Amino acid sequence: MGKLGFSPKRLGKRRKDAGLLILKRLVGGPVYPRDLRKELGVSRNTVSYHLVRLARYGLVKKLKDNRYSFVNYVDSEEAVTEVIKKWKSIWFRYPTYSEVAAETGIPLDDVKVLVHKTKDKTGWFIPNEAIIKSATEKLGEVLVCAVRIRDLGLSRLREDFSYDEDSEIVEVAKTFLRRHPGMLPRLMEDGDNVASWPFETLRYLRENYKPKDRNEPTLHIVRP
Repeated sequence: MGKLGFSPKRLGKRRKDAGLLILKRLVGGPVYPRDLRKELGVSRNTVSYHLVRLARYGLVKKLKDNRYSFVNYVDSEEAVTEVIKKWKSIWFRYPTYSEVAAETGIPLDDVKVLVHKTKDKTGWFIPNEAIIKSATEKLGEVLVCAVRIRDLGLSRLREDFSYDEDSEIVEVAKTFLRRHPGMLPRLMEDGDNVASWPFETLRYLRENYKPKDRNEPTLHIVRP
């Protein structure tokens, strides 16, 4: 018999029971460690021990706000926030309600609530058709330019295609070439038009985008 009348065997069983209680509580939803201690009436060391152990076995995870959750838990607010920020940084506009719902798998009615709830974090506003059209054109031009940079190099790009009034397109295209190569289209042999777009890219372009005519005119020298 150990100190205070507890046997080592019984103490081990209590620790195991605490671990099961913590896991069961996390399956019900995310919670802060301090609230676990209060709800289950266990010590700080016990909660810390089991959270580390459960995380090591891939059963629980720590969220950005320092709560812990069961590994399959999806933080809806976090998911919506990440999708909105991704659309703004990559696709040059904010997504519609339907687009957020499609990306996150969250029901549309819930998305509408969450989008407005997280507006302070994202700056979201619903895009109108003019904004969508402008963003689509910019994305298409950036992706086509990225392919031309890859295939021709910057010097040939400037010789063969006119980007004098769209220097921003060239700079952004360099970034896309490094970070999002899977989004780039396949061009025709002459490099003027698109032969095909990746399926995933078409989801965001909404159409089989045709790039602007940027061919540099051939100079004809007239000899006297």
